[in-house]
Amino acid sequence: MTLKIDIEKAYDSVGWPFLSDSLKDMEAVTSSSFQILWNGTLSEEFKPTRGIRQGYDLILLSKTTDNQANLVGAILDQFSRFSDHKFIIDKIRNKLNYWVTFNLSLAGWVTLAKASLMTIPNYFMQTVIIPKGVCEQIEQIARRFIWGGSKDKSKMVLVNWNTCCQPMTHGGLGLRSLQGQNESFIVKLGYQLLMRPEALWVKVLKSKYKINETLPITFKTKNCSFVWRSLSRVWDSIRENVTLVPDAIDSCAAVRDFIMGNGDWDLNNLRVLFDEETVRYINAIPVPRDDLGEDLPMWRWHQSGKCTVKTAFSVLNRSNWDTENKLWNLAWEFDGWQRIRQFLWLILHNRLMTNVERTRRGLTMDSTCPTSREGDETISHVLWECPKARMALIRMLTTGGTFLGY
Repeated sequence: MTLKIDIEKAYDSVGWPFLSDSLKDMEAVTSSSFQILWNGTLSEEFKPTRGIRQGYDLILLSKTTDNQANLVGAILDQFSRFSDHKFIIDKIRNKLNYWVTFNLSLAGWVTLAKASLMTIPNYFMQTVIIPKGVCEQIEQIARRFIWGGSKDKSKMVLVNWNTCCQPMTHGGLGLRSLQGQNESFIVKLGYQLLMRPEALWVKVLKSKYKINETLPITFKTKNCSFVWRSLSRVWDSIRENVTLVPDAIDSCAAVRDFIMGNGDWDLNNLRVLFDEETVRYINAIPVPRDDLGEDLPMWRWHQSGKCTVKTAFSVLNRSNWDTENKLWNLAWEFDGWQRIRQFLWLILHNRLMTNVERTRRGLTMDSTCPTSREGDETISHVLWECPKARMALIRMLTTGGTFLGY
């Protein structure tokens, strides 16, 4: 049995080391060389290290048996799932190798994770859904990094990852789960598909998959590209959060037309039939009129009608968040060092590594205060109830010292 495989989606980005592991005979792929025409003169030949020239096909040979067919299928499945994503993990690990973080506090680790580690996959998430396993590996690296661990050694995790990935006003650190972030990018891509009908990439996709509606009900996913399959996974979320409004309506303007005798919405009667949230949705829909032009899709959750990754992430993930609580503002609105804010955040979560907490985790059998030997070492005991801690605090305040940054 002979199979000819066309690398349609990744001909310009597939690394040869990956292909070498999958297909032993690489001579036909790695034998190519290039020259550049510079000011009319050809450069010296050089050989690339990745990519497959357009027109190259991969040939798989096997016996015509069920076992061999299943094996080929498994190889192709592994190829499609991992060929373009493993390098993201390698890129993150390579970045960690250049960082010296042993002097950082929790605040420093969190800042680096939010600003760098967790943003590296963003570029690759904008057009395709990355496998769940890859997202979990990246989050595992970030989680270990935040709590001061390394590749070979993990440290105690004080607050679970799901809590850390909630908004700061909900008790988290404002980190974003990578799967949620990935889906948010694809939702925005789907919104662009609706809003930019004249764009070349939109014309190509609509022509290839025979899409004629302004807001399609569903997508066909048989024999489709990774981009189209990714869009199909979030299409229900896009339809639920996009509404059609006439072209002549200014998306930034307030709703001015209502359905009553004069053509206005009768809000009083609507409130008799529906709850306030439903009335708000209806009130946001302009009255259908022939002179307003063709309907255009508008994102429900932004006054401009435009979809952003931030609003998409909120819509997709807010059902999994804890209740918003102003209590967390005690930490995040504190006028002092960021490391103190993180310290207060741990206190509010009751996650300081006191002897009571160490006993709960099975790290010790003795929960008493090691300094005063009076009572259990709870957070309140450490901060105030311990006689020696209270004396130290009073001495510091009465001698002009500072407390929590003041």
